Amino acid sequence: MIEEADQRLQQWLQEVAPATPVSLARPAPATDAAVIHLHLLTIAPGSQVSTSRRVLLTVMLRYLVTVSGADVGEAHRLLGVLLAAAAQKPDCEIDLTPFPWTFWTALGLAPQPSFVLCEPLEFRREPAPMPLVKHFQPSFSELQPLSGIVVGPGDVPVPGAVIRVPGTRTAATTDYRGRFRLAGVPVRPAVAKLQVRAKNQDFVVQLRKDEPYPECLVIHYQPGEV
Repeated sequence: MIEEADQRLQQWLQEVAPATPVSLARPAPATDAAVIHLHLLTIAPGSQVSTSRRVLLTVMLRYLVTVSGADVGEAHRLLGVLLAAAAQKPDCEIDLTPFPWTFWTALGLAPQPSFVLCEPLEFRREPAPMPLVKHFQPSFSELQPLSGIVVGPGDVPVPGAVIRVPGTRTAATTDYRGRFRLAGVPVRPAVAKLQVRAKNQDFVVQLRKDEPYPECLVIHYQPGEV
């Protein structure tokens, strides 16, 4: 696919400057005749777009565009023509960031005017097919309210105690009479225990298995109990 982008840009440059050959090689020292160099410099990451049918990946092909020739003035004029045409080219970006002298030294050249032509390249990738769900059985947990009272020594009501159902957000706080009401407690499977915090102390209340919840659960709080 990169070679298709090479051919497409090479053909476009030949239409802009039909009398000047276009080379895909890296920039070279000037010769008598002018030459347009279209050198693939880097491949930069683009964007990725997901749709219901495919995944579209776009990368940016960054081409270094230079013009070499014995006639420096003609080379500059031709480079200006290419830059103006590139500015009008749709779906194409131009990068005018200058390269450091070390870049040109690595190419064995003196620093020269140039620009980078960024051409997008798209890849379409079909997503893996999702398996067809032939049967779906929803699972519902039956809930019911659970009321009770927290009492301390001498069956004195304990206000402000917090009762929680482990693993859920269901919680309640006792009123001034020590009473509480949990709005929704699972029935199947039934809750095996409750977490209680009273007077800055935490303890666990074990519930009887295989028995329905009582109409009023009495929780006894003993000071010092953990």
